[in-house]
Amino acid sequence: ASAWSTLRWIVFAALGFAVVVATSQFFAVYLANSLVARVMIEIQNRLAEHLLRQELAYFEGTQQGEFFSRLTNDVGTTQIALNVFFTDLAIQPLKLFALFFAAVYFSPTLSLSLVLLGATVILPIRYLGKKIRRRSRKRQQSAADALGAMQQMLSGIRVVKAFHREDYESTRFR
Repeated sequence: ASAWSTLRWIVFAALGFAVVVATSQFFAVYLANSLVARVMIEIQNRLAEHLLRQELAYFEGTQQGEFFSRLTNDVGTTQIALNVFFTDLAIQPLKLFALFFAAVYFSPTLSLSLVLLGATVILPIRYLGKKIRRRSRKRQQSAADALGAMQQMLSGIRVVKAFHREDYESTRFR
C-alpha cells in the first residue's frame, strides 16, 4: 500500500506541476505579447508624430506608396523581432532551467515520469495557444486600423500642414 500511495503522490505531483507549467507558459506568452503590443503602439505614435513634424518638401519628394511600404514592413519586422526576443530568447531558457532543476532535484525517476507525462503539458498549451492567436488577430486588426488612420493622415498632409493641424492629428491618431 505504501508503494501505491507514493506512486499516486508522484502522479498527482507531476500533474500539478504540469498545470503550473502550462499556466506559467500562458501568462509568460500573454505578458510578452502584451508588452510587444504596447511597444508597437508607442512606436507607431512616435512615428506618426515624427511624420507630422516633417516639412512639406519631405512628402513631395517621396511617393505615398513608399511611405506605406516602409511603415508596414519596418513596423512589422520590428514586431516580429520583439516577439521572437520576448517569447523565445527570454522565456525559453528560463523555463528549461526551472524544469531541469526541478526534475533533477526530486529524482531521476521523477525526471523520467515528467518526460512521460509531458503530453499533459502539451494539451493545455495548445488550448491556450488558440486563445493567444485569437487575441493576436484582434491586435492585428487594431494595427490595421492604426495604419488606416496613418494613411488618411498622410494622404491629407497638405491640408494638415496648411491649417496647422499637426497637434490635432497627432492627438486623433493616438
